[in-house]
Amino acid sequence: RGAKQQQLQQLQQQQQRKRGGRGRGRPTEQALELSAALKTLCREKRWDRALALYSDASNDEIRDGHHACIMIDMAARCGRISEGERILEDMKRNGTFISVEIMTALMKGYAHSGAIGKAEALFHNMCLSKCQFSCFTSAQTSSKKKSTHALLLCFLFDYIPTAKANYPNTRTFNTLLRGCLWCGTDIVQDGGNMHVTGGVITAENAWKEYQRLKLAIFDVSSYEYSITLLCQALRTQDALERIEEMKAAFGIHKSQTTSNNDQSLTEALAVVHLALARAYAILGAMDDAIEACQKSLAFSVSSRKALKSETSFSSEF
Repeated sequence: RGAKQQQLQQLQQQQQRKRGGRGRGRPTEQALELSAALKTLCREKRWDRALALYSDASNDEIRDGHHACIMIDMAARCGRISEGERILEDMKRNGTFISVEIMTALMKGYAHSGAIGKAEALFHNMCLSKCQFSCFTSAQTSSKKKSTHALLLCFLFDYIPTAKANYPNTRTFNTLLRGCLWCGTDIVQDGGNMHVTGGVITAENAWKEYQRLKLAIFDVSSYEYSITLLCQALRTQDALERIEEMKAAFGIHKSQTTSNNDQSLTEALAVVHLALARAYAILGAMDDAIEACQKSLAFSVSSRKALKSETSFSSEF
């Protein structure tokens, strides 16, 4: 019995490392020290030293998904996303749990390097992903018993897999939209077919795909980025509809020039109306451009007053 209990504890520790360090207990002091050291090197962008520390054999027993996430985020910051991809491949080979935070860091790296096609493909695969039981099943388990056996192990290790385990979150979605703002459009080849990726095309496809997820949440930044992209594409009517959708989502009336509680929302509405004014000006619709400028100015003034008074309020124009 003692040997079996020890074997179970070892298996539990192994599965915890594969899940990226998630478990009931607090991370070990060694794991926390490694995280702190990697974060310091990340802030200083000292890639070679961070990689040497991360890969050191003495850290084999404590290295987990949290440390890998720090490294992939650093690879994105340092323009070494190919190195980040190699770390991800090592995690896959070792059976380490790949969290949504890791995938988001990888997506940021793609966006920074201009590989918007890879970022789009990653987002699409995340939307289709489902948590797999394969890492919880043993080779000795028969196929008929695999599902029950996997569920039992999940119960023992306090891990409940769900179909949405690796779905993108709002931060992932916003990272893709920022990439669409930073990168120009590109033509990619998929087999024998060619299609345009990046810019408003990728952003709108991602918006629809993310919207289909039951737990999808659009925040202020989501609306600001998408509306700006629509305005850049001179799709003014779509931008207007998205602005109204944004106001409705956050309880802002048409005549209101500030949010009741969210200063960032007031500022974002000023930004999107300015983007709309630019689009109208390019199209030669000067009356509409002037009206959009007036709305942008009204939101800007309200934001400035609210900052001075340290409060939020509503006004009409």
